[in-house]
Amino acid sequence: MNKYYFAYGSNLNHDHMNFRCPNARFVGTLTLPDWELVFRGVADISQQPGKEVQGGLYAITNVCEQALDIYEGYPHLYTKGYFTIKMDKKKQDVMTYLMNDRNYLSEPNGSYLETIKQGYRDCGLPLEQLNQSVINSKEVNNVLGY
Repeated sequence: MNKYYFAYGSNLNHDHMNFRCPNARFVGTLTLPDWELVFRGVADISQQPGKEVQGGLYAITNVCEQALDIYEGYPHLYTKGYFTIKMDKKKQDVMTYLMNDRNYLSEPNGSYLETIKQGYRDCGLPLEQLNQSVINSKEVNNVLGY
């Protein structure tokens, strides 16, 4: 396995990820600076200086990536984004998914949110980031009258 994938939404949930990608290996948590978690009905990340996104890092195979492409609706719903991290004193490229339509915010539905909450627990991540992102998506919709 020489590919790395950064998960920040439903793929943090280990049961769901194991179902889609049984050969993926959870490596640990990762904080991505200058990005923030947002909801557009589903999870997305958006560049935002001074913010950060906590998520999970997985080592994946080509078959895993193909399964994730299908699940994420690539290339129609999500596109791929790449960034580089230092890991074991070496640079590693990391892939993640970014929504194509980035012009709105909308809160997630309850069952989807529960899947993500379980993923946060699975990865040992605090829920504050997730809770604040949900609040932010509700507040934007309230201001806009949705």
